Amino acid sequence: MCICTKDNPCPDCLIEEIQRRKAQTTNKYFLYWMDGNKEIVLGTSIEDAFTKAGYGAGALRALDFYSTEDSHDYDEVVHEWKKRT
Repeated sequence: MCICTKDNPCPDCLIEEIQRRKAQTTNKYFLYWMDGNKEIVLGTSIEDAFTKAGYGAGALRALDFYSTEDSHDYDEVVHEWKKRT
């Protein structure tokens, strides 16, 4: 039985609260598609964001990669993503 208070939580309750808040946090992910398109999706994880955007496992074949940063531009000449410097 826990005897902690709001101002002085026990370690177990503190960990539980951190995990609860982390699970509710919405993150931004950048999807970089093989055709040169870039898309932003939101979710608690990349899996959650991908699913919320309406994509299934079949779409993974067309996805080049994803990132938590908008860090690449598509080079139309060589048809590949280049990291910004």
